[in-house]
Amino acid sequence: MSKLRTHQQMQATITSYRKDVMHFEEFLCEISMNCSLLNGKIHLIQKWIKKQHKEDVAYSTIKRRITSFHQFSRLISSSMHINMQMN
Repeated sequence: MSKLRTHQQMQATITSYRKDVMHFEEFLCEISMNCSLLNGKIHLIQKWIKKQHKEDVAYSTIKRRITSFHQFSRLISSSMHINMQMN
């Protein structure tokens, strides 16, 4: 596989993850919560999942969005941990 094709696939994955995370952020704004992704409390995530289910979003899409949000949360958490160690 060429480096260009690999790079394009990686960019497509990043774009998809970004859209998935933004979907959760939009949900937080819809329910009049602080739109910060750091406000991702478990009960809000459960509401987000239920809303998608009611909207007949495909199970595979919901699962991918949850995975994207989980990966984003891990990234933020590790970033905050590194910043705290540096200070």
